Amino acid sequence: MTQSIPDPERLAALLDGRLNEAQRAELLDLLASSDDAFEAYLDAVAITEELEEAADEPGVIPLKQRTRGRHWPDGRWLALAAMLVGITLIPLLWSRQRTPDLSDPGQFVTLLEAERAGLPAGWNSRPWSTTRGAADPLTAQARAVRVGARLTDLELAVRARDAASTALLAAEIAALLEPVPASGPLAALYRDVGRRAGESPEQMEPLLAHGRGSTAQILGEDFVALGAWAEAALIASAHRDAGFFRSRTTKAVLNQTIEHASLDANVRGSVDRIQRTINAKGAPDWGALEAELTQLLRTLAK
Repeated sequence: MTQSIPDPERLAALLDGRLNEAQRAELLDLLASSDDAFEAYLDAVAITEELEEAADEPGVIPLKQRTRGRHWPDGRWLALAAMLVGITLIPLLWSRQRTPDLSDPGQFVTLLEAERAGLPAGWNSRPWSTTRGAADPLTAQARAVRVGARLTDLELAVRARDAASTALLAAEIAALLEPVPASGPLAALYRDVGRRAGESPEQMEPLLAHGRGSTAQILGEDFVALGAWAEAALIASAHRDAGFFRSRTTKAVLNQTIEHASLDANVRGSVDRIQRTINAKGAPDWGALEAELTQLLRTLAK
């Protein structure tokens, strides 16, 4: 009988890079074809995050468990946790107790007045450099920001049933994800999105929602969300969408970004200028706002 949920031992080996090529391909096929298996994989990723948070207390295995979707009895969950000690992922940098909740990068698209209109004509926002040598790999922050920005573009392309843009954006997201350890199933999900380009938004939304949540979990929701917001803000600026910048969510993103301890002075300065521009009386200086948003994305994603 085909196993629908992989053993914790196999997931631990996948995350730790201990499977041979055939074993890895077999497990990735299972994760791509079974929602239960993929949810179990996300459980394993969540455990690694908790272990990362407890890394300053060697030998301690955190007992906090996911509140949804856990597929194993407690004993096997603890066994998996023990196997995963030493595996690291990008830590979460913003508190999960924030208001409003910024964990879903897709929510920024819903703030746009023209969310069903798709991407602006001729849109090809990519303010970061696309040429990096082998000795100059993407940082975790840059990768998360770039993926977040592309998630916003993909959402808009799907809602407009823009098949060509959907296919290109899904392929770019998959390519950004592929170098990340244990992200094979997620990259495969976006390749599937590309193959289904042109289907209705209603048909695509469950797949996109799954991808958004998994991407934020694997890359770190902080910078994925920031990249998604910055790209949505650029599009809002192009559409002269003042409502986007008056929203509570936009104010929360800007406030949390400017207070973020890990970000450098250039980012904080850019955010401060964005805040002053959108808080000025009368209509914003759209040209200045677009320039600052472009610089913000360039700095975060370099």
